[in-house]
Formats: sequence, structure tokens, C-alpha cells
Amino acid sequence: MSPADSKNPLPSVDEWMRTSALLNRFCSQNGWIDSDTLRWDLAAENSGWRRSNIHFTEVVMEGSGCVAGRIECFGQVDLRLDAQGRVVDVRVV
Repeated sequence: MSPADSKNPLPSVDEWMRTSALLNRFCSQNGWIDSDTLRWDLAAENSGWRRSNIHFTEVVMEGSGCVAGRIECFGQVDLRLDAQGRVVDVRVV
């Protein structure tokens, strides 16, 4: 799935991580990502794909609007980068 279209330039890895709705797949309780806790590392490379380990805290709310809990979440994506380090393609592992 390509992260860019004809109207938007390709994002850097940092921008992609901060703005991608794809990371919501790693939430386990239908909460949302606490962006202050989002961290990742670019690990192994294989055939032009870079494996990224992603960690964040998911914030879960009660029906009343109060925070019900915080859950540590983890996921992996493979990123294909261009020569300038911008994300050109992504796949969930």
C-alpha cells in the first residue's frame, strides 16, 4: 500500500510514523495511540524492505470519557524507502 498519492509528497519515516492510520491495527482495545509514547527502530533489511519495530501505549476510554487504562502495544511493519529515505511502500508484518 503506497503512502503517497499524486497530491501529497512522499513522507519521511518520522512523518509516516506520526501520521499513519495503519498503526491503529496494533491497538488491542479499540483505543488510540498516545503519540508521546510512540517509538520505533529500523531493524533488518531484506530485499529492499526495512523492518521496523513499533512500540506505543494505547489509551482506552470508558463510556463516560474517562481514561479506563493504558496498554503497551507492539507491532512490525516493513518499509520500502527511496534514496532520500522517504517511505514509498509499507506492509504490515
